[in-house]
Amino acid sequence: MTSGVRLEPKTRLERLRERLLAEGLDALLVTDPVNLAYLTSFDDALDASAGNAAFVTVAVGTGIGPGDGAGTGTAAANADADAGSGAADVAVATDAGAAVFVAGILYAEAVAEAAADTPWEVLVPKSGTGLSSAEVAEMIAASGAQRIAIEDTLAYREYAEIAAELEGRAVVTSGLVAGIRAVKEPEEVERIARAQRLTDNAFAHIVGLIRPGVTEKEIALGIDVFLVRHGAQAAFPTIVASGRNAAKPHAVAGGRSIQKGDLITLDFGARLDGYCSDMTRTVSVGAASDHHRELYHAVLAANQAGIAAIHEGAYAAAVDSAARSVLAEAGLEDLFTHGLGHGVGREVHELPVLGPKNTSTPLECGHVATVEPGVYEPGVCGVRIEDLVVVGKEGARVLTGTPKDLIEL
Repeated sequence: MTSGVRLEPKTRLERLRERLLAEGLDALLVTDPVNLAYLTSFDDALDASAGNAAFVTVAVGTGIGPGDGAGTGTAAANADADAGSGAADVAVATDAGAAVFVAGILYAEAVAEAAADTPWEVLVPKSGTGLSSAEVAEMIAASGAQRIAIEDTLAYREYAEIAAELEGRAVVTSGLVAGIRAVKEPEEVERIARAQRLTDNAFAHIVGLIRPGVTEKEIALGIDVFLVRHGAQAAFPTIVASGRNAAKPHAVAGGRSIQKGDLITLDFGARLDGYCSDMTRTVSVGAASDHHRELYHAVLAANQAGIAAIHEGAYAAAVDSAARSVLAEAGLEDLFTHGLGHGVGREVHELPVLGPKNTSTPLECGHVATVEPGVYEPGVCGVRIEDLVVVGKEGARVLTGTPKDLIEL
C-alpha cells in the first residue's frame, strides 16, 4: 500500500511531452513496468509484471480512443481483441495530446479504478490477456504520429512486430523516461527518506544480533524479516559479507560463520511505498586491527569528500574524483574497483551514475544518489561505507541517519 499521498501524473506527463518535443519525437510507447508505474502513479494497481503498455502523444489534434468516437475519460474502454478483429474498435480521437493506458485483462479493473480523475484513458481488450504487439502497433499508427519512440527495454520480437507495422516511423530510445525519473519530486524524496529511516532502524536491530558463530545468511535473513515486519521488503538481495568475502563488492550472503576479528560489510535497503533506499556499513567483530582501522578511516574520508563535492551543477565524474583522490593519497586507489554511486528511486539503480566515465552529466536539484567508496583486498577483507543523499543548490542533504564511526561489536 502507498502512503496515501498520490503523486500527480499530470506533471510527469507534461515533463515527458517536453522531453519528446526536445528530442523531435511525436509519441512514446511505454512498456517498461517501472516507467508505467512512474508515469501513471497507479501504484496500487500495477506490479513488476509485463502485460501493460501506455501510449503518449504530444501533438494537438491527435489521440487514441474507443472507436465509437468518445473523448478521453477515466472509464475503461473496450478494444475488441477477438481473433481476426485486430484493433478495429480503436480509432483516432480529437484529444490534445493523448495519454492512453492499454491494460492487460488481469489488471483492467484495478487500473480503471486508479485512472479515475487522471489524464489517462484506459483501453481494455474484451478477451485475452491484452492486445498483441501487432494490435498495439495498429493502434499507434492510427494516431498519425510520424516519429514514435519505442523503449529499448522492449523484447526484440515485440519490437520487430511493431516496427514492421509502423513502416519506418519507430525510433528506439534509451533512458527517455529514466532521465525524467532521475529528478525527484518532493513527495518522492520523502518516500525515499521513509524507506531509508526504516533501513537505519533495521541496521540498529541487526547489529545487536551479530556475534561469532552466526552465519552470513542468518544475518541477512534477520534484516529481511525486520523489513517485512515493518511493511516493506528488501530492495535488492541483502549483502552480508564477512572476512575474506568482504573483498567481493557484491558478495552473496552464504553459510560462512562470523569469526572474531572479522570485518563485516552489510549492504541493504528497503522498498517501501514504491521507493527504495540503499546503505552500507562495515563493522568489526571485536576490536579492529590497526590495518582494518586504516582502511576504514581512509574509506570514511573518501565518503565525506564525495558528499562534500555534491551540489547542483557539479559533474558526476568530478564527484567521483573527489572521493577517489582521497584513496589515491592513501595508496588505495587500485583497491577501489567501482564507481562512487548511483541514483536511487523506484529502482535501486537509477540515474545519475556517479563514476569516472560520466563526464557529461551535471547534477540537478532533486537527484537522489548513493556515495559508496570502498576498498577490497582480494582474499583478505573489504570496507565500504555508503550514504544516500539528495542534491541541493548548495550541497547534499544526507538521508542516511546511521552514524559512521567504526562499530566494534
